[in-house]
Amino acid sequence: MANLDLIQNKFDQLLNAIEEGKINFSKNYNPIGALESAYTQLLNLKFKHTDDNFYNTLEYITADSFYNCLYKMLVDNLYAEKKHCSFIKRGEILNYQVDYNGTIELAKKGGLKEVFGHIVYKNDEFEYEVNDLGLTKLVKHKTNLLNIDFNNIIGAYASVILHDGTQYIEVMSMAQIMQAWGQGPSKGKSKAHSDFKDQMCKKTIISRACKPYARSGGVDLIEEYKESDFEIGVKNEIEENTAKTKVDFNPEAGEDLPDWMSE
Repeated sequence: MANLDLIQNKFDQLLNAIEEGKINFSKNYNPIGALESAYTQLLNLKFKHTDDNFYNTLEYITADSFYNCLYKMLVDNLYAEKKHCSFIKRGEILNYQVDYNGTIELAKKGGLKEVFGHIVYKNDEFEYEVNDLGLTKLVKHKTNLLNIDFNNIIGAYASVILHDGTQYIEVMSMAQIMQAWGQGPSKGKSKAHSDFKDQMCKKTIISRACKPYARSGGVDLIEEYKESDFEIGVKNEIEENTAKTKVDFNPEAGEDLPDWMSE
């Protein structure tokens, strides 16, 4: 475990690394602002112990894991305050996790221009084909308001547009989506999955579509239907000073809730 003096020392080391140009940043990224904001979040972050009491996270993690998490965030040019990433305590180790919004942000740096999620309902006219280049292309998707029903969702697809002009779609059946949800702690049974099923389906297909372009310098991004570093095991509940509890999640399982509507 680390005391706050050791944590502060690691924070100062990160500031020095920024000032000395040891990390590469994009033109529009504010590394000092990102670092200070993330540090403020962590100072207010608490975790729930088995005795049902909440304790300050920074007092119960190693200083090195604190440094590594914030360093990875800076390498990826992401912002914790914009919900690009999260910090998850496991034992004495603080772990860095790229969230749903961060995955999209990284993908846009890796060649993705735009991505849009769409729902396919029972009785929709939906056709797609694979062209000579192996790209899945939309042939037709015709629907109407009468088809829109959470119980009638049969799949989803993402329209992908790359900076070089390439366009294609990524498709998942409802069975595949539910399999992805099954990899998350809630197993697709959270209130958000039941109340906002269509939005959760969109998030799942968008996460898959972004994955080939989202290259993180800090972590390996989520693999399809596999437990990644930020999915394995029972997660510690983390409560922010807003009294909102945050738990670990699987982006492709659509589990960075309750903020699925956030920008």
